[in-house]
Amino acid sequence: MSFRRLRFAEITGTDESGYPEVGEWFALLTVGAEAAEINNISCQLEDTLSTKTLQADDQTEVVTKTTAYTLTVTAYGVDAEALSKLMGVELDGNGNFIDKPDAVRPHFVVFYQGANEKGKAFQKYFYDVVCQPINDTDTTDGDTAESLTITLNGQLVTLKDGTRVKSATIYEGNTGWATGEPTTVYTEAAKA
Repeated sequence: MSFRRLRFAEITGTDESGYPEVGEWFALLTVGAEAAEINNISCQLEDTLSTKTLQADDQTEVVTKTTAYTLTVTAYGVDAEALSKLMGVELDGNGNFIDKPDAVRPHFVVFYQGANEKGKAFQKYFYDVVCQPINDTDTTDGDTAESLTITLNGQLVTLKDGTRVKSATIYEGNTGWATGEPTTVYTEAAKA
């Protein structure tokens, strides 16, 4: 499966249905008009599950629900400005990143494009994630580029009708497919 066009947008509010509204979208690497975006390595999803066993009338039923999730993104060449946005801190006047562990971390919508094992293209929106502190690994110069692993803790969004949502997957050719860069967040209202 492929993975590309990873983008983030800070959540600025909610719409009338409860879906997040966002500011400007940004990439982990500033990509020029002619440059290829080759910094995204992988994106792994892991759900946090809650399981409850119900027993009645000599029968057992197991109910499993997703309560939260974690996205783990690995990339090369993440620039300081993108990292400072994810971490919720500003770069100082010299362009240096000052890590402030007590800073309130902003919430983001995550977008990326991929394709399944048969080549069917899709776009994915995760509706509410927060970047966790990043562990650095520094090495001596060598032939191998070092990647950065970013952990994003996600929570479900509760809509005004009480429905809880984690993400949306839009397949190429369907209503809601973003041609070019994403400009908004996909919502169920967009399918009408």
